[in-house]
Amino acid sequence: MIAEPVQIVWKVTEPTQGLSRDQVWRMAVRTRGNLELTRFLDAMELDGACDVVVTDAQGRETLFHCGLPSGHLAETGDTASGALSASAAQ
Repeated sequence: MIAEPVQIVWKVTEPTQGLSRDQVWRMAVRTRGNLELTRFLDAMELDGACDVVVTDAQGRETLFHCGLPSGHLAETGDTASGALSASAAQ
């Protein structure tokens, strides 16, 4: 049985209609606090994948399937930027 990926929900206060997926991702990451980003990075490190649902003020949802190739966790301490960049590209 394959485990479902961790699902993280991030809310943004601005509308996302008409924005590209990259713009929605950047908006969501930019408005996160340390605790939320840490939870995201922990999920990526432990499971290698998670789903992030970005919900805007109108209830519009954008789903991001985030994952790292197996064996490619950053060893340089740059996990945060690597994981965030990899996720935004999806």
